[in-house]
Amino acid sequence: MSSQLEVLVSECTDLVNSGQFAEALTKADAALAIEPSSPGAALARAVCLSQLGNSSEASVAFDVAIGLAPGDAKARFNAAVHEYNLGNVDLARSLANQAIDLDANHEGAKGLLQRMPSQTQQAAYPRDFEMSDQVQNAGLPFITKMGKGWVTLGWVLTLVSVASFVNMLLTVLPKLSEVMAAAQAGDQAKSAALQASMTNPALQVFGYLHLAAVVVWMILDLIHRKGNMLWLIAHIPCSCCGGSFLTLPIYILFGRK
Repeated sequence: MSSQLEVLVSECTDLVNSGQFAEALTKADAALAIEPSSPGAALARAVCLSQLGNSSEASVAFDVAIGLAPGDAKARFNAAVHEYNLGNVDLARSLANQAIDLDANHEGAKGLLQRMPSQTQQAAYPRDFEMSDQVQNAGLPFITKMGKGWVTLGWVLTLVSVASFVNMLLTVLPKLSEVMAAAQAGDQAKSAALQASMTNPALQVFGYLHLAAVVVWMILDLIHRKGNMLWLIAHIPCSCCGGSFLTLPIYILFGRK
């Protein structure tokens, strides 16, 4: 799941939970435009359509949400609530029973089944859509909150890596040639002076911090996305050798898809 998709689903869920269904529907549609097979966005869209009174479209949307998450009791429960409020008691009962089959401790589905014999209580039944837990389990919260800023940070680290590599080509390598030439000529004093001029303590500290940052960024991103940790096999050694300007952009462009 991309960071943009996670942010949209999270914002959509917050809007649903606060009763802003028209705004939530817009977010759900935007999320589905990015990933049409997103179960969370599909369920949110169905909920919004139901609450906004688009009954027939909502029924179709709930079918889609159930198809995308066949093992999710929440989707079937919310579909049962929708059908129950439409007066389709038999279908609602079937969906509620399916939700309980998937989650034997689903109190919402059990409560709905208990209410079904009393048709006068249909309109008063609270619509508990149970979406918050889905978002809370979606990766590292601070990365979700950063949204596109997290990927931007990855690109900033990449640019710093490129700048460090270019600096090495323009300054360090020429001096290294001079050091070798001085050593071959037996001028030890000149060789030592050139080596000292190549060492900048502040830049060294910055280099170590940058190395830690590029490695930690990828580790956290892989944890957040539940990605393939095999990327670290190439990234860590390359970063230690100054090659993160290659591995980091390749990962951002291809490894995060």
